[in-house]
Amino acid sequence: MCFNQNENNKVIFTIKFLNEKIIKLILILVMSVAIIIPPIPINKIIIEWGKIDFIIYFRAFTFFIGVLFLPGACIFNILLPKCSLPDRLKIEPFLLKISTYPILSIAFIGISTLIIDILGVKREDFSYILFIVIAILFFLDFLYVPKPIQV
Repeated sequence: MCFNQNENNKVIFTIKFLNEKIIKLILILVMSVAIIIPPIPINKIIIEWGKIDFIIYFRAFTFFIGVLFLPGACIFNILLPKCSLPDRLKIEPFLLKISTYPILSIAFIGISTLIIDILGVKREDFSYILFIVIAILFFLDFLYVPKPIQV
């Protein structure tokens, strides 16, 4: 945490947090642990919500956050490594990212789900295949180093 002053003599409060790559790495590691947790069997029509363990809620919350932000963050960093849109729109880069990551993620997950369904993957293996696709996208982003554009 630090306090700075800008040219108009206004105090700006900034918080330094973890790097975005570190956050994505932590998220994929937590998702890797959560994928081991068995889901609720699908063949039950009526689920007794009182008998659901905390660990199932942990799995659901982890995958909800992971699927909502991780693919979008990876796609954004691969396709737009030096995005100048926040400067042109005069908004915080964080606000741009927090609004575009879920949009890109939902589109990616929708297309991936459609392709996996067309390939005829069994219902039991569906979430594992989808996690593998997200992990491959994460590793592509983690290893990707943008090359400078020469004019």
